[in-house]
Amino acid sequence: LEQILVDMDPEPVKANARGYVTQRQEGLKRGQKIEDVALGDMCIMIAPTLRPVQPSFDEEPVNVFAKGRELVEWKLEVGDEVETGDTIVTLKTPDGAIVEVTAPRDGVITAVLAGVKPGNNIEKLCSTVATNCTLAVVGRKLPPLLLREEGTNINAPRNVQFVEWKVRSGEPVK
Repeated sequence: LEQILVDMDPEPVKANARGYVTQRQEGLKRGQKIEDVALGDMCIMIAPTLRPVQPSFDEEPVNVFAKGRELVEWKLEVGDEVETGDTIVTLKTPDGAIVEVTAPRDGVITAVLAGVKPGNNIEKLCSTVATNCTLAVVGRKLPPLLLREEGTNINAPRNVQFVEWKVRSGEPVK
């Protein structure tokens, strides 16, 4: 992985994962540092898929009650085949009970909520004011067209200055 994503001076930012550019730190002008326009040093995000975790017409969401729940473990990932009732993820309730979240139908996991790791509070990561959260989507059994690697944030090295973007949002990273 040597693809240059952002030309920075004196050192470019290179890809550390394959996938798609899902976000860039917009608003940078030539000569600025990331910290001039953002809190922290994250400058670009790469994810295994461009898909949001929203089901299409032939898919079903895997919804959970999010309030106060913590992710314990992903049991399956994007591209895995499932049968109705297979455990996709386990959560812990505020009182410590373990809850298995299961597939609502036979199919293939076509999307999962990116960036959710063991120990994360689901309610805080779900970006919703409602109490339900879509953690995954199950679609028909077809060969998946999604990459299987996890998404990643790429930080700019400290004290480098922005020169120009080498990729656009939505572009593949190889």
